[in-house]
Amino acid sequence: MILPFGPRTLPPVDGSILLPEAITFQERQNGNVPMYVFSEDGRADIIEITYRQFARACYNAPRVLNLFENALSKNLVVGIIALSDTAVYQATLVGLMCAGFIPFPISPRNTAEAIVNLLRKTDCHRILTTYASLKVIVDKTKEELERTEPGYKLTVTEMPILPQLFPELCSSSGLESAPTDIGEFTKPDSDSIAMYLHSSGSTGLPKAIPKTHREIVEFVTFPATIHLRDRRNPLTRIAAMHLPPFHALGLHCHVFLPLLACITVAIYPPRVIRPDLVPTMPTPDNILDLAQKTACSVIITIPSLLQIWAQNPKYMNILISMSEVKFSGGALSRKIGKFLREKGVRLTTSYGGTEFGAPCSSSYREGDEDDWEYVEFTHKSNIRWVSQENGLYECQFLICPTHHISVINLPDVQGYATSDLFIRHQTKDYLWKIVGRVDDVIIHSSGEKTVPPPMENVLYSSPYLMGVVMFGHAHSQPGVLVEPTSASHVDVHNKEEVERFRNLIWPIVEEANRIAPAFSRIFKELILVADPSKPFIRAGKGTVIRKATLNLYAEEIEALYSTLEESIVADDKVAPLRRWDEQDIKQWIFDQALALSSDRVTSTSISLFEQGFDSLSATILRRRITRALLIAMPDTSKSVLHAIDQNIVYAFPTIDSLSKRLVDLSNNPALADDHDHVEAIERMITNHRFNHVLTNSGNESNEVVVLLTGSTGHLGSHVLANLLRDPQISFVYTLNRPHKNGSSTQARQFQRFIEEGLDVNLLSLGKLAKLEGNCEEERLGLPEDILTELRARITAIIHSSWKLDFNQPLASFEPNIRQTHNLIDLARSSSCGSRVKFIFTSSVSVAQGWKCDNGPYPEEIVPNATYAVGMGYGESKYVTERILQTSGINTISLRISQITGSPVNGSWSTSDWVPIMIKSSIHLGALPSVIGRVSWIPVAVVANAIHTVLFSSDHYPAALNVIHPTGTPWDAVMRYVSDTFLKERQLSIPLLPFQDWFTHLHKKSDLPQREDAVNIPAIRLYDFFKRMANTDADERNSLRGSSAKSTSFSVGKVEPIGKMLHDLSDLTGKEVELWIKYWIRIGYFD
Repeated sequence: MILPFGPRTLPPVDGSILLPEAITFQERQNGNVPMYVFSEDGRADIIEITYRQFARACYNAPRVLNLFENALSKNLVVGIIALSDTAVYQATLVGLMCAGFIPFPISPRNTAEAIVNLLRKTDCHRILTTYASLKVIVDKTKEELERTEPGYKLTVTEMPILPQLFPELCSSSGLESAPTDIGEFTKPDSDSIAMYLHSSGSTGLPKAIPKTHREIVEFVTFPATIHLRDRRNPLTRIAAMHLPPFHALGLHCHVFLPLLACITVAIYPPRVIRPDLVPTMPTPDNILDLAQKTACSVIITIPSLLQIWAQNPKYMNILISMSEVKFSGGALSRKIGKFLREKGVRLTTSYGGTEFGAPCSSSYREGDEDDWEYVEFTHKSNIRWVSQENGLYECQFLICPTHHISVINLPDVQGYATSDLFIRHQTKDYLWKIVGRVDDVIIHSSGEKTVPPPMENVLYSSPYLMGVVMFGHAHSQPGVLVEPTSASHVDVHNKEEVERFRNLIWPIVEEANRIAPAFSRIFKELILVADPSKPFIRAGKGTVIRKATLNLYAEEIEALYSTLEESIVADDKVAPLRRWDEQDIKQWIFDQALALSSDRVTSTSISLFEQGFDSLSATILRRRITRALLIAMPDTSKSVLHAIDQNIVYAFPTIDSLSKRLVDLSNNPALADDHDHVEAIERMITNHRFNHVLTNSGNESNEVVVLLTGSTGHLGSHVLANLLRDPQISFVYTLNRPHKNGSSTQARQFQRFIEEGLDVNLLSLGKLAKLEGNCEEERLGLPEDILTELRARITAIIHSSWKLDFNQPLASFEPNIRQTHNLIDLARSSSCGSRVKFIFTSSVSVAQGWKCDNGPYPEEIVPNATYAVGMGYGESKYVTERILQTSGINTISLRISQITGSPVNGSWSTSDWVPIMIKSSIHLGALPSVIGRVSWIPVAVVANAIHTVLFSSDHYPAALNVIHPTGTPWDAVMRYVSDTFLKERQLSIPLLPFQDWFTHLHKKSDLPQREDAVNIPAIRLYDFFKRMANTDADERNSLRGSSAKSTSFSVGKVEPIGKMLHDLSDLTGKEVELWIKYWIRIGYFD
């Protein structure tokens, strides 16, 4: 039973009472008031630890530890590296402070090297620990200390346990009562160090951060705490049991709030009654269970837990019942936050740092409830907003009488630069939202991110360099600004000297490139040599101030990128091309490719993109070819140049094919390439077809077991949801590649379901196994036991994983074709053999070369490869359809038209051509108009079609066209888009004929500005949109004839798929509005 206590007496927070005195204040004024509450399993009552009990534990802690001396004048630091109950941990910490020691709570997750660094920086010679649970890290710390500083004395003492500090909570402790007063006490100076905390160490070794007594008192004068303190509600209880006691947020909730704001805090029940026990570990379930049992009205938590809780109705009911749910320590997904608010959760956030406290919180003003992403800063802080680009501001705190700071890092004033970037609320100028950091990280126009320090560290090992700063923000590739040593003086106005110096340091640059991803590699053309008259700007300790130095060279950097766009800097390692014949060209291209790939290219017959080439490598190679051609054939090059378009390296990705193409073009610039494409298609089919008859007729199975690839994709996630919902499905295996960033399949699948608005509870069903492998490998990259299990169980394979890239040639899709071959092998070798149903998600782009005079494209495999010629993407799908024909198993290819966004929330990947076109249209000032209709189809309809085919016992043809049979007028869809932008953004976007729209795109792609790569992503799909524009022009010209020239498809001759497709209605404005709102919500158009 919860008994209301009378009004609590709040301690003053004007600095007259410091934290060590607050414990005595609380004991005398609020002795019987609960400071902590908890509930034990099997008991309905709430157990309390009163302020009096906690105070006596604090007084007793130094005695238990045999620390009797008043250490105030000696500045003795005591480290705490322990796994202890919260009540014991914090009583020990406060007790040390009362005895005059300086406690230093240290995370046991730190490395021994990090701990030793913290001990040495703070002159700490004593640590308290729980040796039984932390033996490994304690022993390693002592070894590291002995190795690095043999004379350093370190005393290791066992941390107190529950019976020693709270004997009344242990029925048979047998220990004497704790002291009833603090004993001799000397009040510390307000500006003396009360404790040390440490940073996370995310950018290096963690740093020790001193916190003064004054700063601790100031903590509770900031908005989030004042809001709770001023409620004066004795029933206000905060759930903070899961917060680490060594973390600043944990200390704030466990110590500062109770002692200085009279807030009762719920903790886990203490259980460490012996040194070999460990405290309760937090779980999403036990946190909210205990919060509910202890009648908490507020919870302070972290975003990752909120994301989990949002998926469970039981958890949601608990959160909804609370008066406040506050998160800190990271960013919460806008989608999750909006969902919580819509369900009635009073969501708030706070922003802070160990160096400066938490001087802001969500606004508690009426009408600001939905601005949960924003914070309002206290008037007690003196903030300097330093303007960055694009409406961003860095937050800097300057010391003032009401806000003191632990760390000073500003060169001009006493203050702290947070490196955090904020934007201001559009209508409420008192609200700010954190959006990122002013970090060393370089964000390229492609969205890829380069982390300079690892590469810079390699470059710093050069004896010729004394300063290195990488650059490249908003450009497709990074460059590096280098400062030669005084002995390596370079006249930057002498091109020959600059080029010699580039060659001199090139080996070390190549060494740095070897540890970098392709998009982070430094090209010789992007090495900028610093002018001796403009030395790097350095801090007092000699380190380069990156931002200031890059600002100093901003003009030179932009000029360098402009030079790269306009011309090609000669590479001394590559001899000039003298003769325009195939043999010389082949050697010349090989040398160029070798240099551009940091010596990774070794073969002339393998795709350059499989040997380390990326888009910039291709761009530079094309430019060098153009320049070489101008030099070698000045009289005849103009017509040839037209044919050497932006796509040539993609279309002819091997050195052999590229050199042959260049020779052919020099003889006939208008040379048709259809014959080459057909040959390549047929060759690919021959290489991967099945030549042996399948003799395994297979066994019948009474269960339906499906292997699904591509389950973390847009379509794949909806297919998976259907499979998991259906009780007829016995089991589902998903097979996905490990992600390059290390995230697990489980996490990616969970995130995709959230993004698509699907029921995440389906992922917890017992009939799902998430596998990680590589289908390019013969055994799919799976352990033998898993492979054996799959062969024994699967009755169907749904293959929906494929690379989406409209620029790459057929050869670049060979890994996808190889994956399909290996999956077919799995089916052929399974116990069900030829009975396995193999559903392949093909594409209508297999018909990209279809002649309209032939009538609708049929629902069968078309044997003539000529009709598939075009983009490599469509060609690769056609090749796979042909290979499936030779497999001997029950296969069906579903040729799917453009899939639209999620019907739940409009989710549609921004890497698709439709959102790319719409975003580009905003900045081009018009949407493209087309004569014709779109056959786009909702993702749910496609997923349902796949599910229907899976269970159908009817005989289907080898291919079905899953396409909107009538379509929706293109211009109607574009008008819906325009109307939505007018409604949501007050932006009027007219429609222009596609050819005119493309003319605008062409002008932008011809001389792109720095921001165009981000704002007009259609530049990356230049050739794709060029084909669309030409097709529309043909359509418009044909209006004077009998019919238009767009390809039509035979649809729906097979039931029930036919009925499902013919029942489709036109796309509606509501559907389009849902897509646009989704893209707006995720910030795609920002």
